[in-house]
Amino acid sequence: MQTGIIIDFNRTLYDPGVDTLHPDALALLDACRHEETRIFLVSAAGPGRRELITRLGLDPFFDHIIVTAHKSQATFDDIQSRWPAKEWIVIGDRIKREITYGNTFGATTIWIQRGKFATELPENNQEQPSYTVHTLAEVIPIISSLLDSL
Repeated sequence: MQTGIIIDFNRTLYDPGVDTLHPDALALLDACRHEETRIFLVSAAGPGRRELITRLGLDPFFDHIIVTAHKSQATFDDIQSRWPAKEWIVIGDRIKREITYGNTFGATTIWIQRGKFATELPENNQEQPSYTVHTLAEVIPIISSLLDSL
């Protein structure tokens, strides 16, 4: 059975303040590629978000791209139930969203603690990430280690 990786788009891979990908975003996506891995991009946004993702050249990196008006626990639960995986990894910049949603179904969670939500600290066990990093470059060895252990 495969490993599923769910990656948040806005502020995790993409910096809306400068309209570009964060440094090491493409290196991270390359590190996530593995024959037994499905990669999902999740973004809460309006209809223009899908065009932005395409313009940035991200389509080939993902097995599934989900753009939804409102990201919720149901969004993550739907991904997990439709595409069963042996292991799940969730990468995001929000404790109250991606990290909590991933923890709810037992994923390994990686919090990118930077930018707008860097001070949004865990308030309970459900919000506690498996790993806390400050750059995407720090995620790469974690992902490599997790995928190598499969």
